[in-house]
Amino acid sequence: MKEIQTEFPEFWLENPQEVKALSQQILDLTHTIREAIVARAPGSMDEFLRWFDRWFVERAEPMDVQGD
Repeated sequence: MKEIQTEFPEFWLENPQEVKALSQQILDLTHTIREAIVARAPGSMDEFLRWFDRWFVERAEPMDVQGD
């Protein structure tokens, strides 16, 4: 969502109701998909998804590169 907001800031500013509805729909869908995955592979799947999110889904903060 942050990338879309960055790419289309005018939409965010001009359509707050639509942005709120879109954000909620994405959250709901994400939750539904995650529940379905965990239900199909009970056990450690929830733990795996948390690990996967941390390493592959969440955006890393840029690092400052120090010159030599």
